[in-house]
Amino acid sequence: MLLPYQSLCRVIKVERTELFWYIEADLVDDDDEQFCSVIGPWAKLINEECSFKTDMQKSYFRYLDTNSTSFLKFQVLIDALLQLDTNEFAKEELIELCLSKYVNDRKTLNQIDVFAQNYRREDAAYWYSRDWFLFRTLNEALHQENYDTIIKLRCFIRDLHNQLAALQIDYLQSSPHNQPNIVLYRGQTIPRSEIEWLQRYQCSLISMNSFLSTTNSYQAAVFFSGEGTADVDQGYVSVIFEILVDTRLPLNVPFARINYQSIFQDEEEI
Repeated sequence: MLLPYQSLCRVIKVERTELFWYIEADLVDDDDEQFCSVIGPWAKLINEECSFKTDMQKSYFRYLDTNSTSFLKFQVLIDALLQLDTNEFAKEELIELCLSKYVNDRKTLNQIDVFAQNYRREDAAYWYSRDWFLFRTLNEALHQENYDTIIKLRCFIRDLHNQLAALQIDYLQSSPHNQPNIVLYRGQTIPRSEIEWLQRYQCSLISMNSFLSTTNSYQAAVFFSGEGTADVDQGYVSVIFEILVDTRLPLNVPFARINYQSIFQDEEEI
């Protein structure tokens, strides 16, 4: 399952197991009562403080209890980009950005050429699932909140968001109506400092600073977590996220199964 940028989650529990940290969370919508109570007092500041600032440090999550204004500013930016029509100029701007970024990397330049010749907007999820320049560039920009790069990536962000929304309709129509909740897993390594923040903000809301690849397979998540072998010396730890998704959430939170779109079809990617 692929979840959208700035997905909102409520951290329910953070526990240490023998091999990795286990984080339990619920996906929530922007109509959630806790979300409204946290965001409401800060919403009016958007009109007074509308500048965007790039954070060169990689940020995995945004904690709404302490960073509501920043969340809202970037939500406004992303919402605006999703309303823009994509055209050939937007695609050329994306390609020029990547050519400049990887100018000394011959392998990546070849990948960019393949993308330029073959990309179609209805295949956005396929291109995102490849561990290529596009995946790295997009997530780096989202983690750092690099608005200049995000704007140049606008056509791909819009295409990926729209494809998720379309696939979500098919996914929900084919899902059993008597099973409104699904459990998803995500395995990754994160800095130990992020675990300390997550422990501190249990039962609080966080947003994910990327499109979020998840899976129905617990074992696949364990594999991507590093199976408890994260580099402790470098301050990283293995974590497993267990995310409960209520499929009755409004369609403004698009998520969809993309395993048939992904090059890793046996991961049950969502």
